[in-house]
Amino acid sequence: MSVASLVPDSRIDPAHIPELLPWSVRFDVLYPYSTLFSHIVPTHNGCPPWTAELEAHYQTFQHRVWVCLALDHYQDMRVLEELRRRLDECERSKAGASSERLESAMECLTTRCRIRLERLYGLRVVRDLFLRHLGKRHGCSFLDHQMISDALASCEDFVPPKAAPQSLWPLPLSPPCPGLICLGDLGVDWTEYALPDHPTARSEKARRQLDAGTYSLHGFDESAADEFVLDDEATPLILPPVARARSSGVASTFARLVRRCHAPVA
Repeated sequence: MSVASLVPDSRIDPAHIPELLPWSVRFDVLYPYSTLFSHIVPTHNGCPPWTAELEAHYQTFQHRVWVCLALDHYQDMRVLEELRRRLDECERSKAGASSERLESAMECLTTRCRIRLERLYGLRVVRDLFLRHLGKRHGCSFLDHQMISDALASCEDFVPPKAAPQSLWPLPLSPPCPGLICLGDLGVDWTEYALPDHPTARSEKARRQLDAGTYSLHGFDESAADEFVLDDEATPLILPPVARARSSGVASTFARLVRRCHAPVA
């Protein structure tokens, strides 16, 4: 049993997807609501801070982008869960060599899932979580566009996305229809289509600590974390807009917090 045989192929190598989620979106919006990043920040069970600006940028991606990424992600997460089960069995039977291969395969899959979320798919995951909370509030499982728009209506002021709705195809696959802005198009600067970076006190503090190599999950002050409650009808569904700020130069957390998955070995 080799490590390679334990890791399924994916349709899309997430490392080939442009980096479209900036540091503040990853740290403040994605990481707290995904258990795959519990090594960076504690995982929250509440409603994520989805905003009208995030919704506008989400709508710029052709809807099949999310279908393609979801198929790979669900496969990887399902296999990862199965490997965890097998690892537990190996540890009980003290099969050391098998445990090492299972752990290596799990590391490869975990890294691939994290990259996929950080590059783009995390936007869909957070939106789905927000919609589940919104649906519970309205007592329904289906939310139409108007209900979502009403929930996000506010005086929030933001610069509209450069791309038109349903126009972006940032995947290394053939586009499903003509007229899209595609990954393979010459001269496309994908930084122009990335979500804007709005650093907060928490994200900037974490960024500085990461740059200095002093970041620690247990040492990071969570007292400044934004509370985002959806239980009270009087509670707004979006956070107050934050001040515009410079783009973050923080590299992907995989360069800092996760060991790279090397070529599988037998």
